[in-house]
Amino acid sequence: MGGMPDPIETSGSTGGAAKFFKNVEGWLNDPVKRTVRRSDARTKVENFALINTTAAGGMTTGGLTHFDLHWRGGSSGWWPRITRDRVNSQMRSAFLSALAPEKVPLNIRLRWDCRYRDLNAVEYFSATPVETSSEVWIEIVSPRAPEGTDPESGRPNYGFNPTSDLPGGSIGPFTVLGDQQVANYDSTAGIDNSYDNVRGEMVTTDGFRESWSFFPIHEPVKNGTQVLTGLSYTRDSWRPVPDQTDTFEDETLHSETGYFLWDAQNGLAYRVIALPRGVTLLAVARDVNEESTELTFVAEADSNDPFFGGILSNPILFESARTVRFESTMRILDSGTSFAYDDKAEQRREGQEVEHTDSNSLIRI
Repeated sequence: MGGMPDPIETSGSTGGAAKFFKNVEGWLNDPVKRTVRRSDARTKVENFALINTTAAGGMTTGGLTHFDLHWRGGSSGWWPRITRDRVNSQMRSAFLSALAPEKVPLNIRLRWDCRYRDLNAVEYFSATPVETSSEVWIEIVSPRAPEGTDPESGRPNYGFNPTSDLPGGSIGPFTVLGDQQVANYDSTAGIDNSYDNVRGEMVTTDGFRESWSFFPIHEPVKNGTQVLTGLSYTRDSWRPVPDQTDTFEDETLHSETGYFLWDAQNGLAYRVIALPRGVTLLAVARDVNEESTELTFVAEADSNDPFFGGILSNPILFESARTVRFESTMRILDSGTSFAYDDKAEQRREGQEVEHTDSNSLIRI
């Protein structure tokens, strides 16, 4: 990890967070001023998400800036699913416990454990006070950051699984999106046009936040003579909060998991999608080779042609909002440093045809 060479970091480490930890511990544990400083700190950490260099008293900026950029979510955060509110509540609770007047004789120490590997973790951030005879440790747990070299394996990966054991370049057109390591893409420029069940009409959401993570499949998948390689992925998006810049709702607008698979022998690519709404589909792109940078995936619910894949909706959605056709054009740009897509899903809602569209352009982070 850039700035964090150790999977568990304390003030004795050399990473960016260690600077913050060292400043915090030095300021709070001063043998002469600790009583006054801790009393002052109790009022400052009440809203930890808004803490800054001034509010932190004598803590200098280096590590605090590092913390601010990467732990708090938002467009610059490493983990889009971990909200500012989550960080604020966890850190506030842990610090208030450690700063209790009866614990003034104890030194306060900080430890960050980021061995967990799911970059898109949901609410996977915690801060817990752990008391010993002479110290109070604030134990912070989060996913690992998406960069650098894994100190455990020595390989470039920070996803929930190790890097692929396939030779480089084995996954055709998807190679530049992930290949042998996890890749994460983010954007706040998404446009969604969909049916709003509450309002009973089509609604456009402009500027939604979106995050994709690609994970290489370790081994080729063999279906008899057919051999598939590719990536698994997660995709999540969030609506913008009205009248608030760079702020997004905690509830997801859309979530999915799936696969991008390459069938080199047959010149085909497949996109497999599973939605938590109880919808699954297989979409097929034809005439695909390893140099392809634009792929159009198509799936139809009622076609007997296997090249149009298939779509299944749960029994309730089958009656109320059945997806009958899906088309997605994916454009891989700038050698994989970005990609764009245009999705169109045709639905039948109580006898009416509804077209749900999404588009976005995402940058690798």
